[in-house]
Amino acid sequence: HDIRIATLNVNGFRRLGSMPATARAIAGMMNREQVDVLCLQEFPVFADTSVDSLLGCFTPRFPYSVQDGWEAILSRYPIVNHRYAQFADAWNAYLLVDLAVGGDTVRVVSVHLQTTGIASLRARYRKEHDREAPVEALLGEYLREKVSEMLFKA
Repeated sequence: HDIRIATLNVNGFRRLGSMPATARAIAGMMNREQVDVLCLQEFPVFADTSVDSLLGCFTPRFPYSVQDGWEAILSRYPIVNHRYAQFADAWNAYLLVDLAVGGDTVRVVSVHLQTTGIASLRARYRKEHDREAPVEALLGEYLREKVSEMLFKA
């Protein structure tokens, strides 16, 4: 079987105004693109809108779904198993599903990877210096932290 998979960091559905409006816009795009499996990172857990109502924006295209932590996977195929795990010392995680596709089982893994951490460095610089951080200062701090991590983990 050909399976069309899409993945998207939805950033809590905060892009187009209300959460349901953003979810409906994404659902419309998935319909047009005939996506079979949709992996969503930063799916809202603490929100004004319920998880069920957000997931409802994606049916009937995706009658099967699983949501855990800040991750969700929606599918046109039955989900027969799933596993969620958060990485140590991070907000990042993965959500794994096994799908029943014809007579086969297909595993899909959605991983929310960690970014460079520049945003947290900017916030820390702003707090410590009461002004916006020059790019050079951020990059220098970022490189110092990464080199330190490499030296002490070796």
